[in-house]
Amino acid sequence: MLKKFWFQPIKSRNKLGGKFVFLTEHTDRDEFFLEQTGRYSHSKKYIESLCNKFNYKLSHFETTNLRKNNGKFIIGGLYLLDF
Repeated sequence: MLKKFWFQPIKSRNKLGGKFVFLTEHTDRDEFFLEQTGRYSHSKKYIESLCNKFNYKLSHFETTNLRKNNGKFIIGGLYLLDF
């Protein structure tokens, strides 16, 4: 699960601003969800709520094939945030 506590420390260690780039397993459900694989997926809506809370700007979002599991692609969310 992408924990809220990642957003504040990253920003606090970069006083001049910067970029925060990461991938998640993507879901269209609200918030985040524990998948049958044992991994968490995160919605864009959830990431946007973290951006609002910690004053990041979502500069780019796209979905992409992240990896294969049992022969099927898992969809990922690629995020680029500015702060």
